[in-house]
Amino acid sequence: MSHFPPRSRVTTTSRIARHPSSFARAFACAIVACCASSRETHAGVSCAFDASTSATWCAYDGLPSGIAVDARAREPSDFTRVDHEMRVTFSSARNPSLNGWVSIGRGASMASATVVVAEVVSGALSGVTVYTLNGQFAPTNVCASSACVVSEAGAARDSTTTRVTFRVREAGAPGSRTFIYANRQNMAWPNKHSSDGTFDLNLSAANAGQLSLASPPPSSGASPPPSSGASPPPSSGASPPPSSSSPSSPSSPPPPPPSPPSPVVSTCALESDGKTWCSSGTGTSGLSVATSAKNASDSSRVDHYVRSTFSGSTNPGANGWASFGPGRTMSSAVVVVGRGGGGPTSTYTLRSQNTPSIICGAGCAVTEASVTQNSSGMTLQFRYTVENSQPGVQSFIWGMRTTSWPGQHRSYGSFSVDLTGTGAGGSSSSSTLKRDVTHGVLMVLVWVIFMPSSTAATLLKNVVLPKGAWFKVHMYGVTIGSIIFVVALGLLLGRPEGSNSSLKNTHSSLALAVVVLWITQYLLGVFRPNKTGEKRLGFIPTSLRPTWFIAHRLIGPTVLIIAAATVITGANLMQNNHGDDSGAGVQFLSPKVVYAMYAVIVAAAIIGAVVDRCCGPRKPIEQPVQPRATAPNHSRETSNGPEYKMAMV
Repeated sequence: MSHFPPRSRVTTTSRIARHPSSFARAFACAIVACCASSRETHAGVSCAFDASTSATWCAYDGLPSGIAVDARAREPSDFTRVDHEMRVTFSSARNPSLNGWVSIGRGASMASATVVVAEVVSGALSGVTVYTLNGQFAPTNVCASSACVVSEAGAARDSTTTRVTFRVREAGAPGSRTFIYANRQNMAWPNKHSSDGTFDLNLSAANAGQLSLASPPPSSGASPPPSSGASPPPSSGASPPPSSSSPSSPSSPPPPPPSPPSPVVSTCALESDGKTWCSSGTGTSGLSVATSAKNASDSSRVDHYVRSTFSGSTNPGANGWASFGPGRTMSSAVVVVGRGGGGPTSTYTLRSQNTPSIICGAGCAVTEASVTQNSSGMTLQFRYTVENSQPGVQSFIWGMRTTSWPGQHRSYGSFSVDLTGTGAGGSSSSSTLKRDVTHGVLMVLVWVIFMPSSTAATLLKNVVLPKGAWFKVHMYGVTIGSIIFVVALGLLLGRPEGSNSSLKNTHSSLALAVVVLWITQYLLGVFRPNKTGEKRLGFIPTSLRPTWFIAHRLIGPTVLIIAAATVITGANLMQNNHGDDSGAGVQFLSPKVVYAMYAVIVAAAIIGAVVDRCCGPRKPIEQPVQPRATAPNHSRETSNGPEYKMAMV
C-alpha cells in the first residue's frame, strides 16, 4: 500500500483512551470468569464474551505479525449481508512509537478500498479519518456518508498498541472478505508507509461463533477493579455497543441461518468418480482447478473436494513437485505438496516464506489428500472442510518446481474460486477485458512500431532519409510514442489486481525497468548538448557531447530489448487471463502475432540500413597533398628512389 499524502482534514475524531495492558485484561477477565466458561473455538476463530462491551467478539488467527483482529456481527443470525464491527490492534513494529500512522480497511487494493487512518503525533492520537481510495495516489476522498462501506471509525492507544475500530456494511452473504492495512513509523502523517499488506477474514465464522455463545456467562457478582488503564473509555466508535440481537437465555436457541440462494453453477459435469465437478479459471496457463461439493444441499458449511492439475508450463515433471491449498499468502495457508516420481504426499501449515515443516494434523481443514501423475502433468486432490462457514469466494495459492523437494518454487501464484460454483476467480468483467485489450494494443503501437522505427531512422541518413529527415522522423516518432505510452500506463490506474502469478510479477518488474529507462532516455534527448557553438539551453556545454552520445546510444537498444520482453510477457498474460475470448483484440495480442510484428520491423530496419549504406553517395577519398620535388637527389637515388617515383606518379 503506497503512501497517503497530501493531508486531508480529520472528519471523525476520538478521545485518546488508555488501552489496558495484557496483564490487566487477563486479570479482569479472570474476575468475571469469562476466559474459560464462555470461549468457543471454530476453524481459525476463537470467540469469547467481552464484559467491557457486553458483547461476544471473535478473534482471528493466522494474521500478519503485529496485527490482531476481533470481529462481531450486529445480527449474528443474519447470513444475507455483511454488518460487522471490527477491532484491529497494531502492536510491536507496526505500532507507531512517537509519530506515525496506521490504516486498516475493506478492500483488496488501493484501487477500490475504503480505509480508516489513525494519526499519531508525539505519542498521542490526533484523529481518525475514513478515506475512499481510487488509485495509487494520495487519498483525498473522505468517506463520511452513511452509505460508506466503512463507518463509525474510532481509535484507542497506549504505549504498546494502537487499536482501530470501525463498522463494515456490505450487501451479500458474509464470507471471505479481503482487508488492506499499512503503517508508518517515526514520521507523522502524511508519509509513505513502512509496511503494508492484505489478509482475508471469513466473516461468517464470526456469525457462527456468536450463535454458539448465545448468552453471556453467569457472573459471580464481581466486577473488574477500577483502574485508569484497565479498560478504554467509550469513544467515537471505539467501543461497539451491545448487539440487540444477542439472545438473553440459552434455553431459547437462535433461529437457524436462512438458506442462501441457489448457487450459480458454470462448466459443471458428472465424472466417472461419481462426483459433479465444476471447473474455474485460474488466470495461469497450464493450471486448472475444479471443485465438487460433498453435499450440494448443505450450505451451512464448506465441505468440498478440490482438484488442481499442473500441466504444460506448470508441469513439475518426474523429478519436481507441486503445491496447492487454501490461503492467500505463505504466512497463512495450508497446502498439499505432491512429489514427482511417486514420492510421498504431505500437507503443511504455512506460517512464513521458509520451507514448510509444520505438518497439518488433527483438525486440519485439508484432508484426504492424493496425487496422480502421468506424462502430461500432475493432479493434486483433497477435501476442504470449514465448519460453520457458508461456501463463498475462497483464495488458493500454488507453487511448483521441476527439481526435487525441498527448494524454492520456480513458478507460483494465487487466485480465487467461488465454492458456490460461480467460478468468480476465473471470470473477467467486460470493463477489465476492454481495458486490458486497449492497454495491450497501445503498448504494441509504442514498443513494436513507433519506438523501434524511430530508432531505426538513425541508420537511414544517406538515401532513405537524407538531409536531416531522419532526425525529424526520430524526434516526432519518439514524441508520439511517448504520449501513447503515458496513456497506456494511465489505463492501469484503478484496474482490479486480479490473480497473482510469477508471470505477472515478471511483467511488472520488466515494465518498471522500461519506465525508468524511458524517462532517462527521453530526458537525454531533450537535454542533448550541441555539437559546436553555444551552450544548449544556456547551461549544457558542448564538451559533454561525447559522453551524452555514448549514454544515448547504449540506453536506446537496452530499453527496446527490455520492452520487447515486457510486451511478450504481457501477451502471454493476455492469453492466460482472456484466452477464451474470441474477440479480435485478444487474438491480435497473442505471442505469435507479436513475434511476427517484431520480425517484420527488424527485417525492414536491416534492409533499410543495408540499402542506405550500399546505395548512398560515396564520399571521395581524400588524398594527402604531397609537396612537389624541385630536383632529384641523386645521392639518395639508390635507397629512396622508389619512394620518389611513387610520389611523382
